[in-house]
Amino acid sequence: MFDGQPFFPRFDLEAREPGAPARRSGYLVRLVDRYLAYHEIARQRRAPAQLDRRLLDDIGVTPEAARRESSKPFWR
Repeated sequence: MFDGQPFFPRFDLEAREPGAPARRSGYLVRLVDRYLAYHEIARQRRAPAQLDRRLLDDIGVTPEAARRESSKPFWR
């Protein structure tokens, strides 16, 4: 009969012994989030280099400044 225990306790994600190490899923989520954030920063750094001079003038950026910004690594 069913006594309240999960049928497959090792697959029960909520079941954890007190003092047991935390699941690594939070680490993986943070790692993927960080990768996506860096990818977005890199995309944004390259974007001004794609604009023509008229659009750069509209936002007050020189073509040289746009090239310089797009050549920076994403972590700066």
